[in-house]
Amino acid sequence: MKYTYFLFIIFLSTSVLKAKEKDFVSQEQLKAIQIKTIEIHNNIIQTQKSIYNLETEIKKNKQSQLIFNKYINDEENLAENIILLLNKKMTKGPEQKFLKNLIKGENSLLGEKIIMTFILEAIKNDINIFLERIDKSEVSNLQLNDKINILNTEISKLENSKIKLAQELKKKRKLQKKNPKSVIFAKKQKKIKNKVKNINELVTGVSSAKKKKDVDFKSKKIIFPIDGNIISNFKQVNDNANYVNGLTFESNNDPYIVSPLNGVIVFAGKFRSYGNLIIIENKNEYHSILSGMDEILTYSGNEVLVGEPIAKNYLNNKKKRLYFELRFKGKPVDPKREVEIL
Repeated sequence: MKYTYFLFIIFLSTSVLKAKEKDFVSQEQLKAIQIKTIEIHNNIIQTQKSIYNLETEIKKNKQSQLIFNKYINDEENLAENIILLLNKKMTKGPEQKFLKNLIKGENSLLGEKIIMTFILEAIKNDINIFLERIDKSEVSNLQLNDKINILNTEISKLENSKIKLAQELKKKRKLQKKNPKSVIFAKKQKKIKNKVKNINELVTGVSSAKKKKDVDFKSKKIIFPIDGNIISNFKQVNDNANYVNGLTFESNNDPYIVSPLNGVIVFAGKFRSYGNLIIIENKNEYHSILSGMDEILTYSGNEVLVGEPIAKNYLNNKKKRLYFELRFKGKPVDPKREVEIL
């Protein structure tokens, strides 16, 4: 009996150790994927900027080409007119006698060559300008072709990066869903959401009771959650009273919303008129509130890293708006000031 009990204890201990080891491996794997998603997303942002700059340069090159071509056409017409006028003058003016005497005894072909040389010397400067512009046009054309090739490469690179990011985000969500904390937080989230009346009560309800005395400088970095234009500032009066305590962004080409700080997702889901809502709690008593995204790519109870894609908008050639609120010790603060200082 004692021997059986002893074996049972060993089996139970081994099972617990294996479960902890498996959980540790999962967490390490998850963090590696999180870091990878940040790197890929940063590459996407840089590639999009590169594409924008290339498209701008290509437009400029095309405009230069049009100007060069116009100049070349104008010079061609001018050269033709000058040649006709000079030719006419040569055949009817006093120069005719001089040229005839000059080429006397020579065949007509040689005579024509001498006349043409004389004419070309008369319009030498115009010809040089004409040739110079042709050279510039050819150089501009080569530059244009090079930039178009680079642009196509960057576009291909962007599409591949988007596919890789989607794959890594899928892996991340799968691991996050398995996180035991996700189940606990989901139950807590549902219970609190049904009880509270407003965003203030929700933030208080989902927040951790523990307060950290020492500042964690690694968790202090704060960034904007989206690459876009600010269309409504902190405390600026607008049509929606819910969005006065933060910033409202209008998105550019990037559909992803990233975590503005290191922390834990304490709420991820729909809430009243806010629609999709994410609340992130930071170790230094900061809370980040994000709303307006089309799809949430994370689960409550999971840790997130600053710059990690956590939500997505379906752009469909339309500008989307995102609300970003930052609170310190429960009170709204201006995110612009915190991002600049921190």
